[in-house]
Amino acid sequence: MASDPAIVVNHLVKSYRIYKKRQMLLMQPMKLFSSKMRGSLFNAVDNISFTVNKGEIFGIIGHNGSGKSTLLKVLSGITPPQSGSCEMIGR
Repeated sequence: MASDPAIVVNHLVKSYRIYKKRQMLLMQPMKLFSSKMRGSLFNAVDNISFTVNKGEIFGIIGHNGSGKSTLLKVLSGITPPQSGSCEMIGR
């Protein structure tokens, strides 16, 4: 088997802001509330690093809320990461 990388993920972090009230989410783009009301930061994916070589099979398992879907969204380019890098080589 070839050892050329197909997927390379380095120190990937994806965060979301969690609001206590739904109205805060709608008001956030307008900046109508104080800094105390901005909500807390939740790291859905926190400092993940791995490499998948061509020809390898790779599975993602974990409990509910562990970041599996978020990781796949970042890998597919649907959502950008907060920090780190994600490189897909090939299709």
